[in-house]
Amino acid sequence: MLRFLLFLFGFSMLPDLSFAQIALTAKVQLEGAMSGGTMVTTLVDQGELPALQPYGTFPWEYYGTENTNIDTPPGTVDWVLVELRDANNANLVVDRSAALVSNSGTLIQPPGAGIGPGVVGFNAVGAGTYFVVVRHRNHIDIISADPIAIPNTTELDLTDPNNVLGGTTQLMDMGGSYAMVAGDMNGDGICSYLDYNVYIGDASDLMTYNYPDLTFDTHVTVLDYNLYRYHASAIGVQPIRYECASEVYDCLGACDGTAIEDVCGVCDGPGLLEWYADLDGDGLGDPGTSTMACTQPDGYVDNDFDNDDTEPGSGGGGVLDYFVGGMNIYETANCLVIETNDLPDHGSPYWGQGNVMYEAYNGDNPAWNQNPNSISEQDITFCLPLNPTETSDHQDTALGPIGISRNGVVLYNQYAGPNNQPLTDEIDSFDQYNGHPQNTGQYHYHIEPLSITNTYGKDAFIGFLLDGFPVYGPEENGQTISNADLDEFHGHFGPTADYPEGIYHYHFTDTDPYLNGGQFYGIPGTVTQ
Repeated sequence: MLRFLLFLFGFSMLPDLSFAQIALTAKVQLEGAMSGGTMVTTLVDQGELPALQPYGTFPWEYYGTENTNIDTPPGTVDWVLVELRDANNANLVVDRSAALVSNSGTLIQPPGAGIGPGVVGFNAVGAGTYFVVVRHRNHIDIISADPIAIPNTTELDLTDPNNVLGGTTQLMDMGGSYAMVAGDMNGDGICSYLDYNVYIGDASDLMTYNYPDLTFDTHVTVLDYNLYRYHASAIGVQPIRYECASEVYDCLGACDGTAIEDVCGVCDGPGLLEWYADLDGDGLGDPGTSTMACTQPDGYVDNDFDNDDTEPGSGGGGVLDYFVGGMNIYETANCLVIETNDLPDHGSPYWGQGNVMYEAYNGDNPAWNQNPNSISEQDITFCLPLNPTETSDHQDTALGPIGISRNGVVLYNQYAGPNNQPLTDEIDSFDQYNGHPQNTGQYHYHIEPLSITNTYGKDAFIGFLLDGFPVYGPEENGQTISNADLDEFHGHFGPTADYPEGIYHYHFTDTDPYLNGGQFYGIPGTVTQ
C-alpha cells in the first residue's frame, strides 16, 4: 500500500522491483564520461538521454521496456545493458536487464529518483551464482572475473580490475580506479576500422545522442576521434564479443572484415606511397622526379608543388612543413601561393557559445572587453616573392592582412582601423591568444600569437610578411628581443634555426610597433580576399 501511495502522488522513493526475483548491486565507470574522479551528466542536462533504453537494435537486440518516463534518477550518465551468464558457461546468457549508470558509477534500475544504493532486477532466473556482463553502446563490454552469488550483499565493484575478467587489459586506469574502455562504437567488442567508419558517418553531429559521442558532450568532434584512436585495435575478452559464424577475422580483428596487411607490413595500410624530390629544400616537391616507398626517403616530400626545384624559395629550410590547418600551398612561376580560410586552430570566445571550438576568456587582462564580432571562414590568397629581396622603395604596410602565420591566421600591422589609430584600446578586445575578429569575421593577430609561441617556443618561426621575409617570436639565442635590437622595419639580418646561412627576418616584441614599423623591408607581394 505504501508503494502504491508513493507512486499515486508522483513520488518514487524506491525502485519498482516488484517483478524481479533477484537483484544485483554493482558499480562501473565509463572512460569517456570521466571528469575529475566522477562522470559527467551532460546527456541528461542537455535533454538528449532517450527515455526508452537504447539497446533494441543490432548487435544487442534487447527489447525490454525499461524507461525514465516517470523520472530520471539524479546524476544519471547513460544507459547500460546488464547480462547474467551461466556460472558453468560464461557464453550462455540467462537473463538481461537495461539499467542506468550514475555519475558515481552505481547501476540503477529505472524508474526511481533518490533511491539510495542502486539495484538491477532480473525476473527470468532465481537466486544463484552468475557471471555478470555490463555492456555499453560505445565502450568495450566487461564480464566479472568469477561468478558471484546474486542477490549480493556486497556491491560488485567492476572498477576494480581484480573483479574483471582480463583485469587491467580490459580496463583504462583513471588514476586509482578503472573504467570501461571507450571506442567500440559498433558494439562488437573490438576497436577497429569498423568503429572509425561509424565515427566518420556521424562526424560533426551536434546536440545528439550518438554512438560516436565517446565524450558524452552531445557533440561528435575530433575529441571523440582522438579517444577512439588511442584505443584502436583494443579487443574485449572472448565471452563479451559478438562472434560471427565463419570465425574468420581480418588483421584488425574484425569478424569477416576485409583489412589485410599491405606490402609495407601495415594492417589496412596505404601500401607504397609516392614521394617527390626536394632538391632545393623548400618543402615543395618536383613533379618530374618521384619514387615509391613505404616511408619518406631523405630529400623527398609528399607533395608535387615545386615547378622549379633548382632555386630555393621563401620556404627555404623546410619552414613550409610548419604550416598546418585550412591552407593550400604551392608555387607558380613568380610566387609562393598560400591560400587560407583564416580559421584559428585554437579556442576563443569569438567562436561563440555552442561552437565546439568555443573557449571562454581565461587570459590575464583585467580590462578585457569582447568586441561584437564572431569568427567566420574567409577566402584569402597570398602571393609571396619566391626570392625575397630588399628594396630602396619601402612600401607602407596597410590596414588588413600584411602577413600569414603558420596556423593560417592573418597578421595585421600595429594600427587599429579605420584611420591608423593606436592599438591602445583595441588591445583590450584581444582574446587569450592575442587575436580577435574584425567586423567581417576575419580573425587576426596584431601582436605575439600566444597559441604559436606557447606551443613552439618564444623563438619559433611564426610565418611570413607579404614581402616574403620570415617572422619570428620575441626571443633569439635565449635573449628577449626589444625594439632597440631591430631596425626601423622591425627586423634585422642574421642566422636562424631555419636559415642557418642568415636571412633578414622580422620579430614580434612586446611594445609598439609589435611586428612592423610601418613599412616592408622587401618588395611586397599581393594579397586578395
